[in-house]
Amino acid sequence: MGSAIARRSKLSSYAAGLLFGAGWWLLIDILIYFNNVGKPKDKDPEEAITFLTFLPGIIGTVGFFLVNFLSRNSLAFTEETGIAAGKSLYIIIAFAVTFAGLISGFWILFAKYTGERYCKYGVFMVMQSLCIFLSTFVFRFGRPITTESASF
Repeated sequence: MGSAIARRSKLSSYAAGLLFGAGWWLLIDILIYFNNVGKPKDKDPEEAITFLTFLPGIIGTVGFFLVNFLSRNSLAFTEETGIAAGKSLYIIIAFAVTFAGLISGFWILFAKYTGERYCKYGVFMVMQSLCIFLSTFVFRFGRPITTESASF
């Protein structure tokens, strides 16, 4: 039984790391492509990729660390301690930041990249946000509660 728990924990950690790394790799790859091949001729090249392109990934990364900072054991309800209101509020805010990273990716895609020649940059940005979002939840809920530590 113990080896199955350790195996599940290891596999979910690997999967979360793969998703997280793939998300950032996608954005770095499209940035390199943009700088070498894909600069549009009809517009200012600096308009295609700006800080807004990186913002959903940064928000998602902050959300990843916020969500996974508290262990699920610390949120467990017990008769003598209960659940601290501060921890509950913290985890709600952490999940909200994670969702904000994903939602901002779609928002920027539709506001900035729809209908343009460089729409693929927006699609890759959303794929990055989705990978980071999924890695957050795979890392949080893929590992059994018994194998989590109180902090990193």
